[in-house]
Amino acid sequence: MGKRVVIVVFAAALLLAAAFLQGCGVKADPAPPETVRPKPITDLEVKPAGSTILLRWSVYEEPAPMTRFRIFRSELETDGTDCPDCPREHILLVQLDAEDANLRKEEGGRLVYTDAQIRPGRLYGYYVVGCSKAGLCSEESNRAEAIFPQGPVSE
Repeated sequence: MGKRVVIVVFAAALLLAAAFLQGCGVKADPAPPETVRPKPITDLEVKPAGSTILLRWSVYEEPAPMTRFRIFRSELETDGTDCPDCPREHILLVQLDAEDANLRKEEGGRLVYTDAQIRPGRLYGYYVVGCSKAGLCSEESNRAEAIFPQGPVSE
């Protein structure tokens, strides 16, 4: 009878181990909502206006609302002294909360930022990263460029 008890206990242990290893079939740990990254911005547009450059983009609320924006900018001389085909270095221009006075809201949920720190005769490239309240950031937005000419630009 001792051998039969050992076999039953061993079989029960094998069944328990198989049940624990099987799990529910989920391939990865579930991510709580606060760890979901915001969707990247895909419609960034830039346009010279007066003595500034305007940046416009849409804000996405799903899968995670954007509450902060990081705007990156590159600068290139247009007189031929810089290498136009060389990789660009984008540096952080500004980081703004969604409710910042420097961000203007347009109809349809688009935001507008005015870059006034520009110089004539330069090509400016931009991208924007949106971040959630939890501090998780989206991938880089599409890149957009504008040449700021030597004289003021009419809107």
